[in-house]
Amino acid sequence: MSLIPMNTEQLRRKAIKNAEDRREQERQYQAKVEQLSKHNVGGYFDLRTIKNSKSTKMINEKYYDKERIEEKFESFLGYHGLYKVRNIIEERVRKVNGGDLTVFGIEEEMKYLDDVLNEKEKMFQK
Repeated sequence: MSLIPMNTEQLRRKAIKNAEDRREQERQYQAKVEQLSKHNVGGYFDLRTIKNSKSTKMINEKYYDKERIEEKFESFLGYHGLYKVRNIIEERVRKVNGGDLTVFGIEEEMKYLDDVLNEKEKMFQK
């Protein structure tokens, strides 16, 4: 069995044909992906449905709305008279969250401080 040697022109044509075949396979794959993504595939793992669901919007509004949490934080500081220590609270949130002042971090810190301050008020009332 002997191999048939190819000249450079034949090698070039074969390489071009292989590249075109690969591109065609990629186009077919992309077309299949796009065709599937146009339809509701249902189930728990359909990310478009999850992203557009009412519960996701409600969660984003409730837990990730920066303006809402800032108003709530201002109200919290006013109720407990903590305006002087606002910077200390914000620095603690940054320290706990790796340097970021996150909505979730502020919310958790307010819950913690609210519980502590309410317990202290109960002790003074006794």
